[in-house]
Amino acid sequence: MISRLEIIGLGPNKRSLLSLDPIGTTTISGPSEIGKSTVLEAIVFALLGRGSAGRFPPELIHETEQRAEITLTINNGPIIKRTCSRTRSQTRTTIVNG
Repeated sequence: MISRLEIIGLGPNKRSLLSLDPIGTTTISGPSEIGKSTVLEAIVFALLGRGSAGRFPPELIHETEQRAEITLTINNGPIIKRTCSRTRSQTRTTIVNG
């Protein structure tokens, strides 16, 4: 289960931090264009290195940023950090806590 998701430079918000309850159910709701779909895109990108429709679209990167960075923590253990730039270059780092 995902326990924490940090999104920097992706979608309508320059920075978002979500702490999720790995035991219960999490519901993400809000008005249109607030970033709900961005959360799902961030999770897919962190795990698979692509967008939900295939290639990661650089137009999802916030208009004032040159790159997006996603940090996903699984059960307060392994951390996956992935970045993507407007030029489509990507990096991925996985940190396994001992």
